[in-house]
Amino acid sequence: MIRANYSIGQFLRAAASCAVFSFSAPVLAQADHSSVLSAEQKAAIERLIRDYIVKNPAVLLDAQAALEARAETQRVDTIRKHLMANRDAIYRDPGLPVAGNPKGDVTVVEFMDYNCPYCKKASAEIAKLIAADPNVKVVFQEFANLHPT
Repeated sequence: MIRANYSIGQFLRAAASCAVFSFSAPVLAQADHSSVLSAEQKAAIERLIRDYIVKNPAVLLDAQAALEARAETQRVDTIRKHLMANRDAIYRDPGLPVAGNPKGDVTVVEFMDYNCPYCKKASAEIAKLIAADPNVKVVFQEFANLHPT
């Protein structure tokens, strides 16, 4: 990926400062600058931004990467909150099937689907894990993601 030495925020701040340099201080103190810009000023800002992006298209890659990173962080945070909120149901539900040492000091939870070929393949790895460490407890959570059955 191409990385630029600038952020989109830096660019937008620079473009905005170039476009609004002629405004007086009282006008700049207003919260909403869009209502004080003339049509020509708005068009000039848009041209500056467009020209900059055309000359420096890597800034779009940086913006996309930042957006994806933010979305991934939010996704992981959401999953973490759900896991913590349902901790007992996930790790300690006495009705769930368990393999290995039921009193093991390390608990592995396998979210599995009986219709999933990858889950079936993973069962061999789970068996190896249980054989390698007598303190592993494996909890099987049914997670029908391929078919409701």
